[in-house]
Amino acid sequence: MKKLITFLFLSVTIMPSQVFAQMAAASLFSEMKSINPAVILGRQKGQYTLVGTKDNYEKTQDISEAVDAELESEITGFSFFRGGKMGGLITTELTLISQAGERDIKFRGSDPIDMTSEVNFTYTQFAFSLGQHLGFAITNQSYKLDQKFSLDMGGTLLESDEEITRDSVGMKVGLVYPIGILRLAAYYEVVNADQEVKSERPALPESSTSPENIFVGVGVGVVTPNFHFEVSVEQFQNPELGLLEPEDADDPDPRTRMSLTVEGKVFGITLGYTGRQYNDGYLDQEQTVTNQLVFGNSLESRIEHIVNFSLGGESGLSFGGSFSISEVEGEEPSPIEPAALENKYDTTSKHMGVMAKVGYVW
Repeated sequence: MKKLITFLFLSVTIMPSQVFAQMAAASLFSEMKSINPAVILGRQKGQYTLVGTKDNYEKTQDISEAVDAELESEITGFSFFRGGKMGGLITTELTLISQAGERDIKFRGSDPIDMTSEVNFTYTQFAFSLGQHLGFAITNQSYKLDQKFSLDMGGTLLESDEEITRDSVGMKVGLVYPIGILRLAAYYEVVNADQEVKSERPALPESSTSPENIFVGVGVGVVTPNFHFEVSVEQFQNPELGLLEPEDADDPDPRTRMSLTVEGKVFGITLGYTGRQYNDGYLDQEQTVTNQLVFGNSLESRIEHIVNFSLGGESGLSFGGSFSISEVEGEEPSPIEPAALENKYDTTSKHMGVMAKVGYVW
C-alpha cells in the first residue's frame, strides 16, 4: 500500500485574479482588467481599485509507503488597478501587482528532506484601446524563488542553494467588432521570457532558457447596461516543458482554455459567474506564481469556477469580492527524483481562493 503525500499550500496572494471576464465585451465589474485590450473602451465606469486575495492550495501525491511530506506556502501582496471608462478616442488601463512570501516543504521518511523558499513577484500592465475596434497591451513580469534544500542521508547532510528566476515582457493586440449588442473579438499575444534555474541537485537540473510564448484567443459576447454574457476559446500554441520534465521529452502540444461568463446588475448589486476549463495543462501566463508553485508540471485538464459580486458600482466608493475553486487529478513527477527517471505518480491538486476589493468609481 502506498501512502498519500500531502502538500498544503496556504497562500495569501495578489495574483491577477481579476482577469475573468473581458474577452469579447467589457465586464460589468469596473475593476476587472481586460484579457482583450480592445474592449477597454466599452467599460461603463472608470475605477481606481485596491484588491486583496487569499488562495489556499492542497496537493497530494501517492509515491510510496516510506515517505511523508507537507508543503506550506504563504504569499502576500498588493494590487492597484486604474481603468478608464468609455468615451473619447483612447481609453487606458494600468495594473500594478507586488507579491512576496515563503514556502516550506518537509519530506519525512528514512532520510528527512527540508526545502524552504522565498518568493517575490512583480507584475505591470499598461493597456489602451484605440477607437471602437483596436487595443494594445504591454506587460512586464519578474519572478524569483530562492530555495534551500537539505537532505540528511544516513547522518550525512547534503545541501543545495537553489534559485529560479523568470523575467518576461509581453505584447498583445486585440480586436473587437460590435454588431448592436453582439460583440465578436480576438487577440494575439507574444510573451518573451528569460528563465534561469540554479541548483546543485539532479532532481532540479540547472538550465537557462529564453522561450517565446504565443497565445491566441477568440470570443463572442452580448452586453447591455445591465447584462453581460460571453464565451471564448484561447490557445497556448507553444508550451514549455515543466521544470521536472526530462530535457529529451517531446515538445508539448498546443493547449486550450475555454471560458463562459454571465454577469448582471439588479438593485445596485452586480453579480457574476465565470467557468473555465483548462485543457491539457494550459497555463495562464499572468498567474506566474500559481504556475510555478502548483500547476507547472500538470498536463491534466481542470475546471475553475469563479463567483463575483460588487456593491455600489455606479459612483463613489465600491466594495466587492469573488470566490474561486478548482481541482485537478493526474500524474506528475516527484520534486525529489531526477527527471531522467521519468517516474510519475498519482497527484491531486486543489485550489480555493477569495478576493476582496475597495474602489472609487467615476
